[in-house]
Amino acid sequence: MPTASTPDKFVLEAGLTRANITLEEAARLLTGKARIDLTGLPGSALSLLLTEGARRGAPPMLVITADQDSAAQCAQDLRFFGVAARARGGDRDAANRKGDDALPVLRFPTPDASPFLQVASDRKAAMERVAALCHLAHQLPWQFLVAPVGGLLRKVAPREVLKARSRQLRVAELVDRDELIELLIGSGYLRVPIVEDPGSFAVRGSLLDLFPPHADAPARLELDDELITSIKRFDPDTQRTLVEIDHVFVHPARQTLSDPLTKKRVRERVSDLCDSFDMPTKRRNELLDELETGRSVVGLEAVLPAYYDHLETLFDYLPQDLRCVIVDPTAVAAAAREERERAHTDRSAQVGRVPAYQVDQLYTSAHELRDALERHPVASVHRLAVAGTPEDDESPLAVFEAVSADRVYALGGDDHAGLLAQLK
Repeated sequence: MPTASTPDKFVLEAGLTRANITLEEAARLLTGKARIDLTGLPGSALSLLLTEGARRGAPPMLVITADQDSAAQCAQDLRFFGVAARARGGDRDAANRKGDDALPVLRFPTPDASPFLQVASDRKAAMERVAALCHLAHQLPWQFLVAPVGGLLRKVAPREVLKARSRQLRVAELVDRDELIELLIGSGYLRVPIVEDPGSFAVRGSLLDLFPPHADAPARLELDDELITSIKRFDPDTQRTLVEIDHVFVHPARQTLSDPLTKKRVRERVSDLCDSFDMPTKRRNELLDELETGRSVVGLEAVLPAYYDHLETLFDYLPQDLRCVIVDPTAVAAAAREERERAHTDRSAQVGRVPAYQVDQLYTSAHELRDALERHPVASVHRLAVAGTPEDDESPLAVFEAVSADRVYALGGDDHAGLLAQLK
């Protein structure tokens, strides 16, 4: 007589029948230099595999997803398995320490709107992007960088510029308070009476409070003239001290940095850009005055090329020893195409109203992204692996969709779609 567990047994046996590799064997493949194609990794199973690969010595991994939600879920899963890995290693308190992952995870979110739309961007997401860039620029330790493909396509400020605007402040170090305040303002920090949010700072006598975008809590620097006598983390809600520390890492809060030389260059270039669009003098002067103040101007990302002689991509920040993981390459290729199409549509709608650079000056092309990915070993994680070769008219990223039937590694995992359907 069949029992209640019979369907589950059949599902398990069917999965094992499809599998041709174990989790441990797949994790070892991640440590190699060859491209691999995987399937049968639903939900959090992929994050578990990547964590196991990292434990076995895999290089840092760039995990590329199709959208923001899947990137956020993947990063959350990687943090969970990282803490669990440390707990298995004997550190039982790891799960209780926020931000103390065994395998550091960075996120590089996609901006919430194209640079051509005249809307205020999400400052939190923008600061998280800059925090990841500064972390990479200073070669601080990390294991996973999770990015939606839309975020990869957007060009960024040069690595050396962000690196030059970042610094470690240490106890017993001499610092010029006025120069530090000028650095913070020029790097996009907001001066406020009380520090409560990331990307802000406050000055009260000999105390300087600042909240770097990457940090879990703000820091309070106590100065004796130019000498830093103490640095303490504090609760932004209660303003009470949490812990005393010996240093704090300070980095920009946005990519559009301002200083006298940069302001002059931006004013000249944006003025020329306005002239090319035949923008009315009054509107041009208003825009130039807004840029002169160094405030966050709506649509500022559209003139990012005016700030620097050249822009870079995220790959310019990444090490050569890198494994790229593409989650559902079919969906990633479609998302990349839609992101570029949306940018062209938004720019066309704004032509004649606001100045904007060409799409290719702000976005990486699909061909350039493919070439950057192929310089590193790739792991394509397919929802459904289909054998064949890309057609000539397909996206350049279709090369990561095409597989050879004899080289696909199946782990035989299933999601809970069937169980959910039965429960409903």
